[in-house]
Amino acid sequence: MNFIYSHQFTSQLNQTQPLWTPLLLHPITQNNLVFVSTSNSVISIVNQLGCQILFDKNVSDDFISYFQVSQNGQLLIIGYGKSFVLYELGFNLNEVNQINMQKFDKKQEIQFILGIQRMIFDEKNDLLLIVGTKGLINAYDLSSKSYVSQIGTHTIQNAEIDDIYLSTDGKWLCVSSATFGLKLFQVQKNQFNNNSSMIFNEVGYGKYGNYTKYCQITSDLYIFCFDIQLGLLFVNFQSILQSIQNQFPIQIAFQQYWPFFTKIPTITQMIINQSESLLFLGTRSQGIYIFDISNRPKFILVQQIKSNHFVGSLKLSIDEQYLYFSDGSSLFTFQKQQKNLNNNFPNLFNIHQAKFDEFKLNSWKWRCYIDFNNSYFIGSFDITGIFVFPFHQNPYRLNISNYQMYPIIQDSVYLEPSGKYMIVPQQFTPDIIGVYQYNPIDDSPDQSDISLMNMKLVKSYPINLTQVGEMITFSYDRTFAVQTYATGLVLYNSTDIFDMQVYIVWQNPDFMVGENQGACITKDNQWVLSTIRLFGVYLLNVQNKTNPILSDYLLNLGGESIFISELYSYAYLVDLTKGFAIIDITYFPKIKVISRVPLEGYVIMALTLQNEEYILITQEERGMLTLIDMRDKKNPHVVNTIIYQSQTSQAVCMPKSQDYIFLTMSSGILMMPLQSDIQIHTDANLITYDHNQKVSNIQQIDKVNYNQNNDGVQIINEYIFQIGQTIQFNFNIIYPVSQYMQILQVYYYYNSQILSTPSFFSYDVTTQKLTFTVDQSLLGNTQQLINQNIILLWTVIPLDKTSFIYIAEDSYDLGVTNSTQSAQIYQYLLDQNILNAKGIVNNQYDFNKNFLLESEFQSILIDPSTMDNLQYQQIISQITLKINISLKKSCYMNPIRFYVIPSLTFESTNSKKFISTNQLGNIQIILQIDDQFGKFLLPTQTSVALYMSAKQDQLKIEGTLNEVNKILQQQIIFANNTIITNQISPNITITIIDNINYELVQILLIVDCKFIKLKEQLQVNTQNNLQMQMNQQYPQSVISIESQVKISFSSSTFYVSDSQIITHKCYYLNKKGVYELLSANFWLQQQNDKLSFIGTSTSSMYGEIYKFKIIAFDGYTQAEDEFQISITGVPFTYILNLLLEILGSLLALFGAYKKRYAFYNIIYKNKITFSEERVCCGQMYRKEIIILGRTQEVAQSILLKLQKKIQKHQSKVIKEMNQIKNQIFESAENQFSDYSESLNDKENQINFINEEKFKIKSNMNKKSIEKTLQKLKKMKKHQPITLLEQKYMNVTGHLIFSNVVEDILRFSIYPNQNIFKSKQEFFGEIIDQNSRIHKAVRAQISRQLLSLDLKTYEVYQFIKTYCTQNIQKNHNDWFKALVSIEYNKKENSKQKSIFPQLKLKCEILFEILQLLQLFSAKNDKHVPNNFKQMLDCVNKYQTDINIYLLREVIFADTFGFQGYMPSNLNPAVGQSIHLNPYDISQIIAYKEKKVNKWLKPLYQLLKIQYTKYGLFKNMRLPTWIEIDQRHGKIIIYGIPTKLDVEQIQIRIFDINGYIIQEFSLNIEINFQKPEQKLDQINNIFINSETQDEQNCLIIDLNKKNNQNYRTFDSASVTKILSARTNQNSIYNLLERQYNQNSQN
Repeated sequence: MNFIYSHQFTSQLNQTQPLWTPLLLHPITQNNLVFVSTSNSVISIVNQLGCQILFDKNVSDDFISYFQVSQNGQLLIIGYGKSFVLYELGFNLNEVNQINMQKFDKKQEIQFILGIQRMIFDEKNDLLLIVGTKGLINAYDLSSKSYVSQIGTHTIQNAEIDDIYLSTDGKWLCVSSATFGLKLFQVQKNQFNNNSSMIFNEVGYGKYGNYTKYCQITSDLYIFCFDIQLGLLFVNFQSILQSIQNQFPIQIAFQQYWPFFTKIPTITQMIINQSESLLFLGTRSQGIYIFDISNRPKFILVQQIKSNHFVGSLKLSIDEQYLYFSDGSSLFTFQKQQKNLNNNFPNLFNIHQAKFDEFKLNSWKWRCYIDFNNSYFIGSFDITGIFVFPFHQNPYRLNISNYQMYPIIQDSVYLEPSGKYMIVPQQFTPDIIGVYQYNPIDDSPDQSDISLMNMKLVKSYPINLTQVGEMITFSYDRTFAVQTYATGLVLYNSTDIFDMQVYIVWQNPDFMVGENQGACITKDNQWVLSTIRLFGVYLLNVQNKTNPILSDYLLNLGGESIFISELYSYAYLVDLTKGFAIIDITYFPKIKVISRVPLEGYVIMALTLQNEEYILITQEERGMLTLIDMRDKKNPHVVNTIIYQSQTSQAVCMPKSQDYIFLTMSSGILMMPLQSDIQIHTDANLITYDHNQKVSNIQQIDKVNYNQNNDGVQIINEYIFQIGQTIQFNFNIIYPVSQYMQILQVYYYYNSQILSTPSFFSYDVTTQKLTFTVDQSLLGNTQQLINQNIILLWTVIPLDKTSFIYIAEDSYDLGVTNSTQSAQIYQYLLDQNILNAKGIVNNQYDFNKNFLLESEFQSILIDPSTMDNLQYQQIISQITLKINISLKKSCYMNPIRFYVIPSLTFESTNSKKFISTNQLGNIQIILQIDDQFGKFLLPTQTSVALYMSAKQDQLKIEGTLNEVNKILQQQIIFANNTIITNQISPNITITIIDNINYELVQILLIVDCKFIKLKEQLQVNTQNNLQMQMNQQYPQSVISIESQVKISFSSSTFYVSDSQIITHKCYYLNKKGVYELLSANFWLQQQNDKLSFIGTSTSSMYGEIYKFKIIAFDGYTQAEDEFQISITGVPFTYILNLLLEILGSLLALFGAYKKRYAFYNIIYKNKITFSEERVCCGQMYRKEIIILGRTQEVAQSILLKLQKKIQKHQSKVIKEMNQIKNQIFESAENQFSDYSESLNDKENQINFINEEKFKIKSNMNKKSIEKTLQKLKKMKKHQPITLLEQKYMNVTGHLIFSNVVEDILRFSIYPNQNIFKSKQEFFGEIIDQNSRIHKAVRAQISRQLLSLDLKTYEVYQFIKTYCTQNIQKNHNDWFKALVSIEYNKKENSKQKSIFPQLKLKCEILFEILQLLQLFSAKNDKHVPNNFKQMLDCVNKYQTDINIYLLREVIFADTFGFQGYMPSNLNPAVGQSIHLNPYDISQIIAYKEKKVNKWLKPLYQLLKIQYTKYGLFKNMRLPTWIEIDQRHGKIIIYGIPTKLDVEQIQIRIFDINGYIIQEFSLNIEINFQKPEQKLDQINNIFINSETQDEQNCLIIDLNKKNNQNYRTFDSASVTKILSARTNQNSIYNLLERQYNQNSQN
């Protein structure tokens, strides 16, 4: 029987509906469906798996007592209380496996007055038997389904029938009842004149116990019944019928059977399968017992399906693939499955059951054999002789003192296949071979005494050889034999062993030094392999037996024994100290060793097992016995090794049954089993968990074949587990010999030792389940790709008072005990603490010690006075041995073998899934290449963490498996420095770490990696190059003098698809013919690194031709293009001005020259006009205009000098700085972006940004916003790596302006412009936070830092454009949309406040940034009201923008500090005028003229739509307006009244009469309540913000969850802030030291 039924149900069908109460089951053939009666009157149909209800129907209001179904499902018979009904059914299964019931017709209803109890439908004979109350049995003929007729009846008086059973042939009816037991009827259906009748003839009766519930009869008339109290009953009724004829009814005497001496469970159901080989017993609370009854009357318990549920109805599916039972609430299904006993390899682990007999000799025990009858052990013990030990087919009965010795010097024998002769290669005698008879050849009297204990020499072969002859081997057809001797081989014709002829005595060549030990012959008799000790192996061609030819040899100082495979084309080599090897004989005439297994010690002998799938190797000097798995002949491997009491072994032998082995050892003979008597079925399940660590799925795992890389290790039919999987073994003992036997402990076999299981194993002794997550340690080490693991199940069988009853096996067996003696032995073992209270051998018991009974107990057990002492000692000795064996065989080791492979794999060509692993968390992949071949590009738009080395030769990607695979599928771009082809390709090292497997390292060619993409080269768009675009903007590239120049090139001028950021540098051709980078004072300036330029041409440049070259760089490749400008154009205004100067004297009378600025006012009207301001009556109006003079020019020169100073000292300090930085940030890894090189280039110069002037639009369209969004998504968070950023910004992005001031003072930087009287005055001003120069330098350094942060700069440009187009539509003061300006109204002489206080309108800024999706409007409805809240919001959503720099530059715009020098024609910028005080002549108010609407556009064009406010010269302003000029600023203030309501225009003129600024005032009546004054804002530029900044930074970094870059905790923040401060201080200290040294 090679199958069982699953111990765990495969499905449990239960329903919440009240109608679902499964009571009776009836499987049918049609579609393997199961009919179920549920509730009172419902019939349901269930699929074969028992997991789905396909159909149900409430057929009546009456209770269903019983029902029967035809095998095709077309006839349904339902028995109710007092009637039964026939239904005709018609149905089929639809595509979704639901029943399409086409017919459910009631055919006939027959009354049954006494109430129906049971029904049996014999479909083959159209017979229906129905049992009613009061012992009634009726028989019905169903040959006509429309007309059912009763054909017989029988009543058993004074009884109630519990159940009936009709034999399969329809002849025998078993009727069972608790009242009378069993009544057996012979039934016969007669037919007469179309009328049928049924005769019931009682042939037997019997009762055993009081509650016989149910009986069945087999085809061979074995009757099985069960009694509620007494269990299973049986009787062979066939033997009764044969012995007693015609004496019916016969009284039946039952036999009781139960496999255990324990309380019998309450049986509720019994069924027998169709082949009558299995009997199933359902119980009340112990599940289902399955018995093998095929060998009647010997029954064997196969298995117990344990369950706490009541077995109410028990059935097998028609094909017997499923077993069903119901308990009234659920339907349980159990599936038939193959037995998985894990006994497919020899079990050497029950060494505790070994029997060792000490037998010391002064010779080698070189070989051993078992005779063909498995009754004798034969030892070839060298010079001592041949020893024969009888063991009577029980290896434990081998008695070391009972043997026959033949004084024949030899090392081996050959047992001839007929089982009658032994051929012995003899040594040191004239006869080289002796033939001995050891079994009779006939029945003659002279043959009767011949045996292995009395062998007879029948033939000997003399030869003139004095050397030692080790062995003899015969060919497969036994016509050819080869015998080894010291220096060669003897070849025989062995067709007749009694007349063997010598072909040749072959001598070894002189170089083959050593003793010939082993030899073997190929099956075709063409080749001989032989071994020479301490030489190796050689091959002879023996096609000509009289002239062998040496074909090949293998010299390796090995060589012991060799033999030919009986099944395959291999030879097995036992290679002395070189271990075990396999030779492929198909390679002859060359010796080809295809595999080798190194072993310890000196290997002597090999013995194949299980059709040469395994082999045992004996070892001397070190080791004892090794089992090798050689199912894969090219990759054999050690299964396990055995050591017994530190001994070594020489020979091994076993019987044909292969259930045990004998080993000859240095000090005796060891017998040990190769199999376990305990059979344990194992189910392996893969358990998967959900995110809540709850079991989400359990999937059964089967054994599989495994082939590593198609040509590697082959594993055949084994469990293969992956690292990271969670495995559960369910163990179930089948064929149990005790109800309480169990797997008590699980051990782990490792490195030839039996150890406790590792901590990640969990064994539940109650459920007999072992659960573990496959750990990387089970793989052995990092080099192995597959590793064998063995767990050992320690199963114990509790012993009891009946366990020591022994019967005699034969006449030689005297160790016999009865039940009394058995109880005495059991109590003795308890008293000796050998057994514990449960009858289990104690853990401390040593199975290897010599077990002896105390003499006092011996006399109690056996009375010595009843026999002679010799017999007494023999009996005690044999009983002691049997007790010892009983103890040993109460414990078993069963091995479970499985193999572990890594779950982490990498396939460089599998673009669907490069990496596979069972890791649910993050994994890492590290790509590394020699930087001489190129460097990696950092991927963009990723949700993983990326780390790049400084040289960009190493890229680390960290994230979940799917995320990392997605990155690899998108391909990593590699910028190669060398040519890469299929023939020439550098190596890439891939290291993958998943924290559950050992790290995986592969070295591959880049060309073979589908996840690598070679970077494309940056190119110039030849269809639209720089010069073409230049010509489009300025025809023929001609630019006029004295004009503002704006040049903008398309971003697609330079293009490459695999880079996100392209930087551009512009060079001009100097007078030396060398291209030079645009300097800060060059007339044309580049905006950041974009393709936009702005500048102003002068009249002195007339006729010049400038050549420019732009080099584009994507971080890896570059491209360049050129364009040129011809400054040969002259503007109209210039010509006009020139004419006025030339003809000035002539036109003086007309004042035309003096009026030239009137033309400029018309031309530059939009550049000087600021937005209208509203003034409310009764409220103070105040406006302050700061006069800056040349402050901005001075600030730019100071910053330029400062940077040159930094660069000069950088090269001399950088080495020391790097050392200090490494010490400070030793725990942090460097992070690099793929545009770091372009940013580093910005340290070489200061580019004062020329702000673009945006055209005003009514609304910003969605395309513009979307374009900005796409740009921002491509940009990564800026990493401050330039020297300027490291010195003057902290880690939060806040400007450390104190460092700037400190460096200016330390380097003694002093402006060349003569606007300060002395250095002391300048130094005082630069320190003063309210001074013009302080504010100007701060603004310029802020703009420079912003230009380095491309993402923040892009956001700044968007904000500026959006405000201009949508909020403050005058581009001259767009900043008013975002900035609240508050003037200091209480100035005094002690505090000269030049600049107003500014405050960001954070609500408006927040709304604008939301358009760029920098914040989540859904997640945060709170709009920030102040900068602190704004900072928190920026940090919370990880916007990757520098809000500090953004604020600095917006304030700089407000104050009027630009990145370019304003021209004299529009010096008014922001809240300032870039002129000296003496350049401003007057401020005049104007009122609008009332003119015809058709003339109004012309008046506006000529700027004459306004007229002066006053009627006379001294009345230039309204009376309510006062003007003051102090502290370097113009103050316009006053309080209008209701009489002053009007609209006026204020114009500020320079000394030339040119309007430098104009703005309108709209005076209105205030109908609303006066607004509350704004609270005073603290100075935002003081250093007291440092503490707040640190707090914000900590909050920011704690909340940060950006996966693209590393995050730190709050402790790290403090460390970084301290480190940055220390870094700046140390940097400055080093520079001071250097300055002092240079001065000295």
